[in-house]
Amino acid sequence: MQVQKFRTPRISVKKHRNLKLTGEAFFEVIKNDKQPFIVQANEARVKVTGTKFNVKAYKHQEDVKVTVTEGTVQVYDDGNAFSETIKAGETGILNKKNNDISKVNYANLNDMAWKTKVIDFNNTTLDEVARVLENTYYQKIDVDPAIQNCSVTVRFVNRDLKSVLLVLQSTLDLKIETKGKTFNCMEKVVKRCLIACLIFFSFFQAYAQSIDLDRKITVRYLNQDLSKVLAELTDQYRFRFSYNPRFVKPDIKITYEAEDKAARIALNEIFNQAGLSWMEVDGYIILKPGKKKTFRKKKNNRSIIHFTVRLPIRSPENF
Repeated sequence: MQVQKFRTPRISVKKHRNLKLTGEAFFEVIKNDKQPFIVQANEARVKVTGTKFNVKAYKHQEDVKVTVTEGTVQVYDDGNAFSETIKAGETGILNKKNNDISKVNYANLNDMAWKTKVIDFNNTTLDEVARVLENTYYQKIDVDPAIQNCSVTVRFVNRDLKSVLLVLQSTLDLKIETKGKTFNCMEKVVKRCLIACLIFFSFFQAYAQSIDLDRKITVRYLNQDLSKVLAELTDQYRFRFSYNPRFVKPDIKITYEAEDKAARIALNEIFNQAGLSWMEVDGYIILKPGKKKTFRKKKNNRSIIHFTVRLPIRSPENF
């Protein structure tokens, strides 16, 4: 529970179930139709009889956000002038400045990552990644506006911030500069749309996890999107992947079959077909584009054929 201020009034629970909240908290409320549970979060009120929901109500933020995972809640303003019913899988947002309530028909589970420790980024911009990590780990992260729109696709489960930053660093060629309790991300001059910062790679080595790449796997893909291939490898063999969607296209078609083949070899062959290189970092498989190489066929010292392809790059341990 990330709470700046949490107070229960001096009223018998037998008559009322009320509390005041400043900050963020996840609630699991036992059903009782005769005694509704009411959360007072800044200018918002959340009324429930029995449900599970997350309330984000920081003083410095304009919105009060209510995400429901089970049951139904009613969100209304301080003066009870308007209200909105929020069901499981939905999010209600009360804007304190405009004094209105809106509803979105999906629940962003990253809002509850501080509790669940599950973070799911799907073509998510670096700016949004930073906001989610700030809320999850209560750590300030500043991003240079020039690179805020860079994106990443990766899923983290029960990872500490050091591990998350290591994977992001490897995926997007990051460096991270730390000043006190703040991570400052800035643009790297020699590469476009990549992060730059100053956390030394060796700093993370003690936290590194590894994958058993010698295990035998059996797979079969017939003209299947790369995104589905990655999803099946994750479901079947618990491999975890991270990549920048700008350079790794999830709709690349893969046709491949292997039976009881070492995972290292199978992954090499799959990603070679997709024109990708890969590396293992802290239990994640980082996908990157292969290296461009230009071929020329010459006649009388003149180039008559000129074309460029992208070749996968293998690190020495992958041969």
